[in-house]
Amino acid sequence: MTTRAQRLDELPFTRRHTRLVLGSGIGWALDAMDVGLISFVMAALAVQWNL
Repeated sequence: MTTRAQRLDELPFTRRHTRLVLGSGIGWALDAMDVGLISFVMAALAVQWNL
């Protein structure tokens, strides 16, 4: 009898897994881009508002 961990290790990597990893990667990249854009916007606003 196999354990749950062994069964999960034996499962094939399917198209659904690929889509899940791709979607997660895109979400992570967009979140990182958001943080990067905020840093540039804050610097520009500081100059314009004489902060």
